[in-house]
Amino acid sequence: MLEKEKHMIGMAWRFIKAMLRYQWAKQRGYETLAPAVAQAFRNYECDQCMYNDEGQCALCDCLILAKTMMAQESCPDGRWSRVWIKRKSKTNR
Repeated sequence: MLEKEKHMIGMAWRFIKAMLRYQWAKQRGYETLAPAVAQAFRNYECDQCMYNDEGQCALCDCLILAKTMMAQESCPDGRWSRVWIKRKSKTNR
């Protein structure tokens, strides 16, 4: 198998895992978007990171803007972690 094909398969697999985490969290009542302050922190950290290659992470190949918005995602370099916040139920609002 060519190196480029392996790379594309790896990217697809990481994307599928991210979407499964997103659906798992959504179905269990967790927020799926990170709070604005967390997104800002994540973006700041990624802007300073040596693995930021014009908006794409060189470690996981994700688009940084999309990854930093998703609450259940984490940085592969350990700069920021997942955020687990339960959604308020409609009866509690």
